Amino acid sequence: MTNEQHIQFLIRQADEDFGATEALYQSGFFGQSLFWAHLTLEKLCKALWIFKNENEKYPYVHNLLRLLKECNIVLSEDQILFYAEMNQFQAAGRYGDYLKKLEESITSDVCINLLIEVKKQMLWIKQQMQNK
Repeated sequence: MTNEQHIQFLIRQADEDFGATEALYQSGFFGQSLFWAHLTLEKLCKALWIFKNENEKYPYVHNLLRLLKECNIVLSEDQILFYAEMNQFQAAGRYGDYLKKLEESITSDVCINLLIEVKKQMLWIKQQMQNK
């Protein structure tokens, strides 16, 4: 698979994952919705990593800020705070006790506000891959 094919594959997967994100939100599974939102962003960050580093061997990590840092992308302070907040959701689907606590603490309003920002960041990451 070429780098471009790998990038397009990850973008398609991310778009599909965001569909799952929205379905989980509509079903009231807010913590799991945010886990899938994190996964969506992670795949886009890895696509961007391939694009910027011209190498398909992206790091096998879940930390969004690390992936973006390794892309030499300048983030606003708001983006840094957002990606740091989203990083907490990567563990939600992996650890049942953590997911239970998360589900109890995330309201519909908190979740929808984060998902609105996820959509904005999805577009922003894709725009970063339009020009070298």
